[in-house]
Amino acid sequence: MTQAADAPPDATADAPPNTVGPFRGVRSLVERALSDPALAIADQAAVSGTRFVTTVTVGRFAGAEELGVYALATAGLILAGCVQESIVTKPYTVLRTGRGDRRYAGSALAFHLLFGLGLAGALLIAAAVCGAAGAPGAGLVLACLAGVAPLTLLWEFARRMSFAHLRFRSALAVDGGLGALQLSGLAALALAGSLNALTALAVVGAAAALAGGTWLALRRRQFAPRRTRLRSDWGRNWRFGRWVLAGQLCGTSANGAPQWILAATAGVAAAGLYAGAQNVVLLCNPLILAMASLLVPQTAEARRSGGTAAVRRVVLRAAALLAAVAGLFWLGLLLFGGTLLRQIYGAEFAGAGSAIRVLGLAPLAWSFIVAFEAGLSAIDRPDLSFRAILVGLIVTAAGAAALSGPFGPAGAAAGLALGAAVSAAVLAFDFLRLTSIAAAVPPESV
Repeated sequence: MTQAADAPPDATADAPPNTVGPFRGVRSLVERALSDPALAIADQAAVSGTRFVTTVTVGRFAGAEELGVYALATAGLILAGCVQESIVTKPYTVLRTGRGDRRYAGSALAFHLLFGLGLAGALLIAAAVCGAAGAPGAGLVLACLAGVAPLTLLWEFARRMSFAHLRFRSALAVDGGLGALQLSGLAALALAGSLNALTALAVVGAAAALAGGTWLALRRRQFAPRRTRLRSDWGRNWRFGRWVLAGQLCGTSANGAPQWILAATAGVAAAGLYAGAQNVVLLCNPLILAMASLLVPQTAEARRSGGTAAVRRVVLRAAALLAAVAGLFWLGLLLFGGTLLRQIYGAEFAGAGSAIRVLGLAPLAWSFIVAFEAGLSAIDRPDLSFRAILVGLIVTAAGAAALSGPFGPAGAAAGLALGAAVSAAVLAFDFLRLTSIAAAVPPESV
């Protein structure tokens, strides 16, 4: 539209009538496909898809025992990535002053390297202790993780720093490249009959090194580390990131608590029914995670360019959109959740139909949590996010403990949904309260 407005009046009059129209729709589709939300969703789909196919491949070609070892190791790698995000990349995303802050980016790179090296050293010490204690198998896995963990942290650093600068194409290239390399390596090992937990981890590390290393080589001019800034930048990161880290730990505990409480009160079989229902509900997780990756840098950019009022507008729009999608997802679970559960897991899971309908309410609350948590981070109040998630954890545990005995999986599901709803309500109250004054000031006309 801008080009047409700036052109002379007859600039488009002589264009062949059949060349613009047919391609205008195609160009519109391409522009939509390359928009930030679409790229964020595609990126998360690539990450989730790679993890899913990797898990299935290890299970089918290496067996259940090797899959168990691989799953435990992968859980540790994911936890390490969450810690790095909390204390390194998310503080950088929110606190950086502008696109040209190369010195702060250099400090973030230094913190990433120090964390990776420190984690590798700790894992090597743990491996030596296991070997000395007569557990060589565990020691071997820990030693393998000592080599793999810094590499996966490099890949995670690359994608999160791309998100921080709203470079979603770059993030998709990194994650798509990692997926192609990782799945190709696993296929080669499977065909050679050499696939096991350790070789799978080695492939994961090699793919992460190539994808993350290539990104770092291409983006090396983005970083200008200064030793004199490390101390002050670490202070900024820790003051902000400690609340993010605490909130993530509480959120993880809240998601897992109902299953453990259900197993203790109603038995392992009931916990299995709950797990099946939860896995179906988590089909919406890639969308929620994608929006979280998108909203954190978007709200931070809104704060830098338009202040608190701009953050409020972005958050409310995102919350409404996510809630609408989550509401449709819940409606689908109400209509087809029980059937889908039986199709995936078999008739044995028919008793979890009520649980899946109650659990379907949780993504609705998660939508508000993602939006308002990003908003509170953007206005530098992650401590309030932690408080809200902690309250939700307490409500989840209390609700699951009270309801799991009499109602089984549905009671545990109600505890999770209730805790998530309370967290969402507290987050919304705090965010709207803090931003109401700024929102009352009319934005400057452009």
